[in-house]
Amino acid sequence: MASTPARGYHEVTIPSTDTRIVLSVYPAAPGAPVVVFVPGTMTHPLFYDEFLTRLSAEGINVVGVHPLSHGKSPRERDVYLDLVRHLIDLRERKGLWLTLPGEINRWWRDRREMKLAPSGDGWRIEGPGSHRARVAYATLEDDRVAYQLDAVGDAAVLRTP
Repeated sequence: MASTPARGYHEVTIPSTDTRIVLSVYPAAPGAPVVVFVPGTMTHPLFYDEFLTRLSAEGINVVGVHPLSHGKSPRERDVYLDLVRHLIDLRERKGLWLTLPGEINRWWRDRREMKLAPSGDGWRIEGPGSHRARVAYATLEDDRVAYQLDAVGDAAVLRTP
C-alpha cells in the first residue's frame, strides 16, 4: 500500500566533492526536531516513504539521504564515505543522534508512553525511556521562545521559576 507523500515533500540536490547527493525532505514545522535518515545498505529513503511520512505527520522534520549508488544519487563510493565521516564528525562535535530505523521506532513508541508528572517543586518525566528524556520549560523573551532544559536522567527535575 503506497502512502500519500508528506505535505511539502520535496527533493534537494546538494553538491559534494565532485558529485551530488539527493535528499528527500519531509517537512513538519520550522523549529521542530529533525531526523537525518540514512538508510542501510542497498536501499534509499523512498523505500521507507510510509514511515518517514508518518514521522513528518507526527511533527518531526525528516531529511532522507539517498546514499551514493542507491536511490537518486550517483554511484560513487568515495563521496558516500565522505558523507558518513561528516555525519560521524557531527555526532561527536554536536551530539547528532545516529541510529538505525528500529531505534527511531523504539524511541517514538517510548515517547508516546512517557508522562510529565509533578515532582516536588518541579516536573519529572516518567515511563519507558525516561532516563533519556528531558523536561523543557519555554518562556517568551523579546518575542522569541527560549528554553531551559533539565539534565538527562532519572535525577533530573526542572524547577519552576
